[in-house]
Amino acid sequence: RCSLRALRCHKMLPVYIVDAFSEQPFAGNQAAVVLISSDDGVSDDLRQKIAAEMQLSETSFVELDPAHAPATSSGGDPFQQCSHFRLRWFTPTTEVPLCGHATLAAAAVLFKERSSAHTTLHFHTASGQLTVSLDAARSSTSGAGGLWMQMRLPLSPATDPLPGPLAAGLEALRAACVGELQVARTAFAARNRLNYLVLQLQDGATREELEALTPDFTAMQAACSREHVSGVIVTCRGGESGYDILSRFFGPWMGIPEDPVTGSSHAVLGPYWASLLGKGTSAETPLLARQCSRRGGEMSVMVDAGAGQVVLSGPAAVVMAGQLRL
Repeated sequence: RCSLRALRCHKMLPVYIVDAFSEQPFAGNQAAVVLISSDDGVSDDLRQKIAAEMQLSETSFVELDPAHAPATSSGGDPFQQCSHFRLRWFTPTTEVPLCGHATLAAAAVLFKERSSAHTTLHFHTASGQLTVSLDAARSSTSGAGGLWMQMRLPLSPATDPLPGPLAAGLEALRAACVGELQVARTAFAARNRLNYLVLQLQDGATREELEALTPDFTAMQAACSREHVSGVIVTCRGGESGYDILSRFFGPWMGIPEDPVTGSSHAVLGPYWASLLGKGTSAETPLLARQCSRRGGEMSVMVDAGAGQVVLSGPAAVVMAGQLRL
């Protein structure tokens, strides 16, 4: 047996599991959220081990920013009082430069579980400062008890040339990913170090066809290396589905065969489809997007070109709270 004294010697970190882009538990995209005080000293190696232990598509590490943290003598919960945080994201195998759903999950924990004193939170990340604001009106009318938020991510237009090795392996990658479905257009988004390939299916492709895709992940990785591509977005018009755009996201190079609902992919899809559909550039006419994974999730997408950002609006549900014992 572990003695009480031994338990007290362990470092304890708060940990949560959040279902992002879903009002209901057990849908949307799961993310773990770990809160780190400035004196906890959690190394990169330990963060990666924690993410591997969690075995979710992403684990967010939210750290008090010493430049904005309240004085320790002030008392109270610093995660409630602070509005600026450092934020990093790890998959089970690697750190990533941007993750939308895990950012939404981090904000949901601070708003709902730590009762943040602020309505807007600022996260300092490898992709710059990201902001998440509480949508109090929509949250209060949510019958499922979900928390609604608006998140701003940097625009990542798919206007970059394909890297040579990706161009050489494109046909093999396309076949491994979408099989016999016809691709109308390919595009590539390298900005913010995303390296996402976009495969737009031909008009007339249906939600059912998109949901039925069964990619060969081994063949995808063999077609091109992680150095040149980190994820593939397969997308099509919403048609009669009730949505403007439909998509799925595959990232076997990052240890994520399929990501259930992906915020960063919509930083690419927002400007991509806004130019094709002629909408999605104002709060009055946002794009309604559905990601068609097994768990599934949805969000509204608005391109703020002047700010160089995409605004994603969606809910999140906190489904677990506990302690990591290190």
